[in-house]
Amino acid sequence: MTVLITLELFGILEVMLLENTVHVEFVVAVALIAAAREVLVVEFPSVAPLKLVGLAALILALGAGYYLIKRAGPPGADSSKVPD
Repeated sequence: MTVLITLELFGILEVMLLENTVHVEFVVAVALIAAAREVLVVEFPSVAPLKLVGLAALILALGAGYYLIKRAGPPGADSSKVPD
């Protein structure tokens, strides 16, 4: 998982350097991968239940945000216009 996070970070860095922009989609994807990694490494018997609830809420919020970003389409696209 650490290698996957590192590859995503390098992808973000490459896009930022080449286009001088930050793509929110990449940042949210890296945050989602990092949260999933935390779920894999957490020791459930020794963790407070409220921390697990918070981690679940974080993953749900990041997933919903990623879905909405992907659904919105590329920047500058007008979704209100219907093609003929």
